[in-house]
Amino acid sequence: MRRLSPSLVPWQTFAVAAEDMREIVGQTLRLTTGARHTAAQYVHLAVVRRPGLVFGWSYNVREARAEWGRPGMPEPTGLGKGRLLSWRWLDRDAADALYAARERVFADLGYEAVELPKRHRDQWDWLRELAQRQLGQASDAHHDPCAAVQHAFAALDLPTEQRLVGIASVLGLELAQLREPTAKTVCRLDGERLELALTLMRRDHDHTVRQLAMRWLEVPETLFQIRPDTLIRWCDDRPVADIVASLLPRRGLAIFGPSGVRRLAELATQPHLGRRAAALAARLRLHH
Repeated sequence: MRRLSPSLVPWQTFAVAAEDMREIVGQTLRLTTGARHTAAQYVHLAVVRRPGLVFGWSYNVREARAEWGRPGMPEPTGLGKGRLLSWRWLDRDAADALYAARERVFADLGYEAVELPKRHRDQWDWLRELAQRQLGQASDAHHDPCAAVQHAFAALDLPTEQRLVGIASVLGLELAQLREPTAKTVCRLDGERLELALTLMRRDHDHTVRQLAMRWLEVPETLFQIRPDTLIRWCDDRPVADIVASLLPRRGLAIFGPSGVRRLAELATQPHLGRRAAALAARLRLHH
């Protein structure tokens, strides 16, 4: 969303300058009641996410406000970065509860959701929307989010370059960024979308695309973005197992968590990875 210029944001308290923080869900609200208000008053409320300090994700609720009192100016489509409502980072349930409570407060004050202008659609909007719908069904244990996207690629008979452009679009990246993964790029991505994109690349029939997936997995920060159960399944492939095994002594706990390390020790099909996971699990028991 476009940020308002500072002169139009008189009561925005402070900006949160965390590059790895991403909005998960949010809405812009406008105060609609009371003729005494000479300026249009707006709030953007959102649940935001960042990587946890040890592993997993941490959440908070961000609130940004603005007054819009200049006649003839278009209404704002973004309210800057605002402030975080909780002094500490929360789990998702607590952040959702805080978001809902704040939403009720604004509804009681007379705020209503603003319908933002529709943007111009591009050739990959359908793919981003398809990916989002599939990820929305991820709570179903039998649902494969990648299957529908794979079917769409096959039905359209897209060449390799176009498939990569589509996958980059799902991640919000340029093709050049997809081809040259870096830690900085990884940390700015949504973990669910990254997992979907890597699954698509790992399943691709083109060897060069599968190699590109491995280049992403060679960036250590990528492993923190993948769900432990998914990563354990991927470790059935020797190249992935080698990468994980090399990081396990120093970063295994942060990547998998205690229960994930134990599951890896039990389920690893590559012997050298299983031994390292078992050794780490034993150390965790000793220090418990």
